[in-house]
Formats: sequence, C-alpha cells, structure tokens
Amino acid sequence: MLRVVALVLVVLVTSIDAHAMTRNEARAVLADATLAFEDGVSRLRRDPEGAEARLREAAGLYEAILERSDFHSAGLHYNTGNAYLLVGDLGRAIAAYRRAQLLDPRDDNIAHNLEWARSRVPNRFDTGVSSGGFGEFITNSALSWHHAIPPRTRFWLAIGLFASVWIIAIARVALGGLRFSGFAMGTCLVLSLLLAASVVHESLQRERVVRGVVVAESVPGRKGPSTDGYGESFTRPLTSGVEFTLVGRRPEWVFVELLDGRETWLPATAVEFI
Repeated sequence: MLRVVALVLVVLVTSIDAHAMTRNEARAVLADATLAFEDGVSRLRRDPEGAEARLREAAGLYEAILERSDFHSAGLHYNTGNAYLLVGDLGRAIAAYRRAQLLDPRDDNIAHNLEWARSRVPNRFDTGVSSGGFGEFITNSALSWHHAIPPRTRFWLAIGLFASVWIIAIARVALGGLRFSGFAMGTCLVLSLLLAASVVHESLQRERVVRGVVVAESVPGRKGPSTDGYGESFTRPLTSGVEFTLVGRRPEWVFVELLDGRETWLPATAVEFI
C-alpha cells in the first residue's frame, strides 16, 4: 500500500511539473527556442528540411512557455508567428500574430507581418461582401474614433473628463459662477459617457465573439457536422489561414462564419481559436 501511495505521489508531482514551468525554466526554454530559431533561419537556403525542423521546434518551445508558464507577452506570440511563417504554416502564423496583436495592438511589426501572412492565403473568402452604401459609410466614419483610440487610453480619458466635470462644478460654486461653465460641464460629461460606453461595448464584444483560423492545409467545409450525409459547402476546400467567427459547436465539429458572411461546418481538429 505504501508503495502504491508513493507511486501515486510521484505521478502527481510529475504531472504538476509537466504542466507548470518556473520562471527560471521558462528562461532556459526561451534560450533553447532562440537558438533553434536562429539555427533554422541560418539553414533556410542550404538545408530547407533542417530549417523547417528547427523552426517548428522553436515554435513548439515558444508555445510551451505560453502554455506552461505565466509568461504571456506579445513578443512570444510574435516569435511563434515568425517561426510558423518561415515554414509556410500560414494558419498558425496568423493565429499567433492575432494573439500578439490582442496584447499589443499598436505594434507595427506585428501588424505588418500579420498582413503579409494574410496576403499569402490562397482563398481568404473575404470577397463579395455587400456594401451598406452611404448609410454604412456615415456610421463607420462616425465610429472611427472607437477603433483609432486604444481601449486603455479611452478608459483614462473617460476618467479624466468625468473628473473635469466635478472640478468645473467646484470652481463654479467657489467663484460664484463661470461663463460657459455649464456648457463645459455638459461637454465633458457627454464625452466621458461616450468613451466609457465604447470601452464597455468592446469588452462585451470580446467576451461574446470567438474568432479563429483554419490551420489544416486543406479542409472542405460541410453543410452539417458530419462527413456522412452532408455535402461540401463550397466548390473548393478551405486552406490554412482562412479566418472565421465561431457560431456554434458540436462534438468534434465547429459551425463558423467566414469573412464574407457564408457559414459552414469544420472539424474541430482543423482550426485554432484566437
């Protein structure tokens, strides 16, 4: 019995170690990943097969750090994307870049490499989207500030403007009335509410919307969650790098909406979520 208990404890400790990585261990793995990445890049011309093996090794090590440690930086996702991009794995490269962009949306290098990877996807399924006309143009123009200003900046602007309302109100009482103080208070209040509403809206949208990328080299979309009895949704299969929004799930299948608005079923093993 004691031997059995000891064996169970050893298995539990091993399991915990397999899923957790200390900071020192993460740094060591990062050093190995960097060496693998640099070695892979140096082999690209003279040894393509060796280069791919080393770059995929580097990507796997970066992902191990992200999964098993508390290091979740945009840089790690960016390096993962670079490794996958160099071996032509567009789906995993795009997924990694998009995760990096969530953590650092203003990084130009991430944005550039993401667009480069997207430009190499054979069929992005983003054509044929109907335009909303002049009304949609006006709506997008009016809300352009929402996307131009980062969420954190909008949050602190809302706090600052709301504080300004109270500062103006106190000054108005203390000084016996100020010219245009009512207009200034109203403007600050409206702007602070708009900014706060935009932050809340974006936060709720991120919680509700799940986006993903096809990582299989080629996979046909199906009209239902099975290969038996359901035909293909399109005349050609989806390729690695096609992006989508999740609509629903079934065991081993996901129902997705592509960028052009069309919907289809895909095997869960063929996709990754952002």
